[in-house]
Amino acid sequence: VLRGKTVIQMGTIAQEESLALQAEIERTGGSYCEAPVLGSLAEAQAGTLLVMVGGTEGQFVQWGPLFRSLSRKPRLVGPVGKAASLKLALNQLIAAEISAFALSLGLVQRAGVPVDTFMAILRESALFAPAFEKKLPRLLTRDYQHPNFSTRHLLKDVELFLKEASGYELTTSSLEGIRPVLERTIAQGLGDTDYASLYETVNPKT
Repeated sequence: VLRGKTVIQMGTIAQEESLALQAEIERTGGSYCEAPVLGSLAEAQAGTLLVMVGGTEGQFVQWGPLFRSLSRKPRLVGPVGKAASLKLALNQLIAAEISAFALSLGLVQRAGVPVDTFMAILRESALFAPAFEKKLPRLLTRDYQHPNFSTRHLLKDVELFLKEASGYELTTSSLEGIRPVLERTIAQGLGDTDYASLYETVNPKT
């Protein structure tokens, strides 16, 4: 069925999974490359996703029109597996940033510090990340509906990162601390809401 065809894997999976897919598809006479993306529905509709390609130079050129329909500047990362690892590294930052921001915001609110003051100083500092601005309205209103990326999917990617990182002898205790926060959030029935819902675990309603 796949002979003479190309499969382009664009999800977030582990490097070893991507390599296994490549081996299986090439055994059937097909071709395989990976092209995971960073961004959500809005970026996909605008053609501004960040596309990371793992494959050969030939595949990158051949499928360039497809990649450029989704991204202004698709990047060839290296052979199959490299883009998968890069995507996990980036998604780990999603978990790290939202959990840290939620914790700081929770302290600010409970200590009676004006959120506007907190944000004004944060924006002027090297600590600021655009994701903070994007997620702030959700956290302040505790509205997590209509997600671009769900809590359940973030936990899946955290698990994938921890598994892959263990093979490189990295210290992952900081991320391991976020995993139970996500698990407790999902246990509250928030698995299919926006991942900002971990705020309900970090800073529960009093």
